[in-house]
Amino acid sequence: MIHEISSLKEDTFKVLELFDLSQRLSDESNFDQAMNFSNEVLCLSERLNYKAGILEASSQIGNLNSLKYKYSEALQYYYKALNIAEELNVQLRVASILGSIGLIYKDQVITKLLMNIITEH
Repeated sequence: MIHEISSLKEDTFKVLELFDLSQRLSDESNFDQAMNFSNEVLCLSERLNYKAGILEASSQIGNLNSLKYKYSEALQYYYKALNIAEELNVQLRVASILGSIGLIYKDQVITKLLMNIITEH
């Protein structure tokens, strides 16, 4: 499968195939490989100036970073995705990305509260 994708012409079809592969790897909890392919999707989408690909790859990279508790990196990619979703006027994606951003901030507040409780005792 990977070999077949690598031989494809660099166009939006290849972006979609790579993104699909990244999603499947993520679903299988193979986060490192999913990250590699998501970065490949992002680079190819940027070369092609394919905004929808940049949006989805950035959001996926945000998700993968969030799963690894790399919140600052996740936020960086979520905000990149959010800007493109707003530019493309894809309101459902705007809402979804805002939800992901909100969850990170919520987790950070909960972590801070728990750390305060632990250090007080």
